[in-house]
Amino acid sequence: MKSDCHHYFTTNDVNINEREAREILDMMEVDIMEPSSRKEESMAQAMDAFASFVLYDEMETCREIIDNHMGAGTTVGALQGGNDLDEIYRVLINDNEHGACGELISRFRTTSKGRKYSHLLTSHKFEEYMVGMCDRRSTWRSSRRCTKINNLMFILTFSDQKGQVRHIDKINPNLQICLFMSNNCPSTVIYHLEEPDIINGEQLVAYWEETRPVPYLVKCMLLRVYTSKRLSDQRHTKYFSFWGTVDDNLETFGKLYRPVSSSVAFNADPGVTLIAGGNEVHAGPKNTGARMFAFAVGIPEDDDDNSTSNRSDDNERNSGGDEDANGEIQYCPALLHVDLTCILFITMEIDFANRTEEHEGAKRFLLELLMSLIEDQPQETYERLLSDDRSDLRDWLGCVARATGRGDTHEIDAFLKAAIQSDTIFYSPDMRGRSSNHNKINKRRARRKDKKRSAKGPT
Repeated sequence: MKSDCHHYFTTNDVNINEREAREILDMMEVDIMEPSSRKEESMAQAMDAFASFVLYDEMETCREIIDNHMGAGTTVGALQGGNDLDEIYRVLINDNEHGACGELISRFRTTSKGRKYSHLLTSHKFEEYMVGMCDRRSTWRSSRRCTKINNLMFILTFSDQKGQVRHIDKINPNLQICLFMSNNCPSTVIYHLEEPDIINGEQLVAYWEETRPVPYLVKCMLLRVYTSKRLSDQRHTKYFSFWGTVDDNLETFGKLYRPVSSSVAFNADPGVTLIAGGNEVHAGPKNTGARMFAFAVGIPEDDDDNSTSNRSDDNERNSGGDEDANGEIQYCPALLHVDLTCILFITMEIDFANRTEEHEGAKRFLLELLMSLIEDQPQETYERLLSDDRSDLRDWLGCVARATGRGDTHEIDAFLKAAIQSDTIFYSPDMRGRSSNHNKINKRRARRKDKKRSAKGPT
């Protein structure tokens, strides 16, 4: 890492020196690799020329190509943090000449720099470059070599961005690789959160109890006897089968509940590569102007039979192998709590139906926690991150986020009461309305028992 190549700063724009930055990054096992060989320098020059072509020289043409493919819904998508006018695009990198990547490179090839460099802009060349950087990292850290690249894509924006909400992509035990392409490119922001990490339901309760009393029903639902159950085995939680168990998901994402301790970002030259573990908290930066980099998931080799066996056991529990940990499952703090709240709402209705007098207090507690998470990051457009089958929840979150931005506490409280009373907003699509039906059945059963006791009279 060269001291004169990067301008390090925190998310509060406080300048820090290289030693301070290295301490934070080393603590999180995050490395910044720079091109050193002639071959790597040539690849960096090719990426610089291509990024300049896409973002500036032929911006309108390239944006039209990307938007057309995004409409087709095949090789182009959008990441959280953008908006309808200024998307953060993700473009699949492959050698299909009819895809968005192929069309962009074909257009670039018609220029003088394109004729010089376009032969370097293949998926194989990007993979080779990234694996080389990972090899250098594994030598420094005496860690497993990265032998395969997955989920290779360009990430780019053509205009100013307000920045993403901090989040975790489910990539562990794999690596996340950011290869910067545009000149003076704002890096991904890396966050270090207060320790220790929260990895199960009981630890989450203990963390909440540091600042507020936790309803007894919430404590019960987050005991290990419940949080270790496979959600796919229970009809009312099958929608969240991809979690494995509640504890499985908290092991990956639970640290998001913790406040930020420190953060680091920098401006990078083309060819500079950021390599981080698969469970690091990060976010796209607030930036002025266009930005482009290549992203991929690096898959390490198996180091021995024992570790392979252990990972296989973990992967079976979490429904997927190393190659399935590709970052497609992603959570920010608020949406992690949203899904946990949905699981707990239906759990109390089904598994704790005999404790209805405690339901409202437990629901209010969970929703007030959510309000504080939305207040912490009100700029997020939550509507863009939830699918149509959760439209009630999506609309509710959008309204709350906007009311939070306005500081309208009266309106926020009205939304909270509506969510407590609703049997659709915080319920998965397959369980909407069933909670109220289930409660009616239980109430009828209770009334029948009361009648039987009355008929028998005192004993």
